[in-house]
Amino acid sequence: MSTSQMIAAAITLLPVLAPFLVALYHFLVAQLPANRRDNLTGLVRSAVLAAEQVYANSPGSGQAKEQFVLSKVADATGGRLNPALVKVLLEEAVYCLNEAQGRPPAEERGNDAAGGSLMGFTPPPAAPSISPAL
Repeated sequence: MSTSQMIAAAITLLPVLAPFLVALYHFLVAQLPANRRDNLTGLVRSAVLAAEQVYANSPGSGQAKEQFVLSKVADATGGRLNPALVKVLLEEAVYCLNEAQGRPPAEERGNDAAGGSLMGFTPPPAAPSISPAL
């Protein structure tokens, strides 16, 4: 097959392939934000677990834990993340950790006094689950 025949075949197939290529592009772009959020959430949760391990015998060390997590995430990402986003993900990770360990919500513990919320932020109560009627 000569070069001119290959060009002619590409020009003929381009209108047929273009919609599929555009759909593939949009699909891949749509996956990036969710994938990035999952990666960041996993990174912050790992840092929170590490902080809990490092400061296991230090009750009331919420600020030290917070600084530990912020520095580890900044090191891992090269400091390219907005600190406010990291703090939100940090509080989400702490809330999930407390739920998994069966601890009461932060407002019942008195926030940092019992080693709870790293920043003194009280997360909202969990939304009631809605089960479909059978």
